[in-house]
Amino acid sequence: MKAQASAGHQARTARNSNASRGQASAELLIMVAIMAVFILPLLLITYVNASNSGEKATIAQAGRAGSQLASTADSVGYLGSGSSMFADIEMPQNVQGIEIRNSAPISEIVFNISTSSGTNQIVYVSHFPLSASTEDLQRLATTGLHRVNISAGNFEAGKARPAVTLKLN
Repeated sequence: MKAQASAGHQARTARNSNASRGQASAELLIMVAIMAVFILPLLLITYVNASNSGEKATIAQAGRAGSQLASTADSVGYLGSGSSMFADIEMPQNVQGIEIRNSAPISEIVFNISTSSGTNQIVYVSHFPLSASTEDLQRLATTGLHRVNISAGNFEAGKARPAVTLKLN
């Protein structure tokens, strides 16, 4: 009788042991699933922010370039005809093109930048009429460091301000 009780006890112990192992495995799977639910969105947010930071850096660098061009053009224009300055412009990647729009009494330097959301335009204002050749603007839009000669021309008849020319060296 004692042997039967001992055998029954061993069988119950084996079943309880298997049940507790199964319960531990289920608990572990539930914990892993809960952690994945919280960690995967965090990883996705981090990835999206990391890709956006590259675009933000490009836009900031293009902003510095445009601001430098506009402020140097204004400085040269205020100095008067015959004045000239050089500006070293660092152009970032993803600049599709640069345009100059003249409309009295200001001029606009427009940077077209390619981003994940499409093409963005960054506009900088100069208080002088600007001019540049199409070839120079295309070369200036390429990635890298560019030296730009910014010079003020002669006063045109009927104009209160000299025309400012941007020329790539």
